[in-house]
Amino acid sequence: MHSDSDMLAFWRKGDHYREIPGLGGTYLVNVDPAANRNSLWKRLPRLLPEFPDGFVDVEYIRWNHADPRREAAEMLATLGVRRVSFAPEPAQSAITFTTSSGGAIAASAAVEGAMSELEPNRAKLAAAEDVDERHLFVWVDGSAGLASMSLRDAGAPPSDLVELGDGIDVLWVAAVDASRRPISASVLWRASGGHWDDWTAWVTSRTSLPS
Repeated sequence: MHSDSDMLAFWRKGDHYREIPGLGGTYLVNVDPAANRNSLWKRLPRLLPEFPDGFVDVEYIRWNHADPRREAAEMLATLGVRRVSFAPEPAQSAITFTTSSGGAIAASAAVEGAMSELEPNRAKLAAAEDVDERHLFVWVDGSAGLASMSLRDAGAPPSDLVELGDGIDVLWVAAVDASRRPISASVLWRASGGHWDDWTAWVTSRTSLPS
């Protein structure tokens, strides 16, 4: 797990995840590291249902006078909430806090996290004998907040060329889908041959994977 200093201090505070009945899914709430946890837990279950669709930039909405959610966004901003991301999951109803700097979250956060796993695993994979290909699979769960939101919100892997180096032929990066049993992936990207491919449609529909 790779975190900046703000993220590390934030997780050490604990109390960043709670199951909340009636939300109909999981809200990933990006907050200021100094935000008051007690106030957040007290008020968020009432405010978050105002934002039931995808990714929301609270700052953008609070200054948009035509948006009917403006008042709720103003309250969230006062609590220290920056962004909200919602994933409908009938089997899970919860709120998770995370923190990060910057604005919109692109694919780079997930990709950088996955690429950082190449070197620690390269020697072991390179040492494998009698194999046709060497694959490294990187799972990203909600505790890796920035990478998790990157996978959820980017929509597709980057178009940039990717170099895996010797000893690793294929890199997979997947978002954990804990609402399914057995636990599976809700997003799946594959890097090989110098480029990224999006395999999400195959894992979410549970059809046969291409060769």
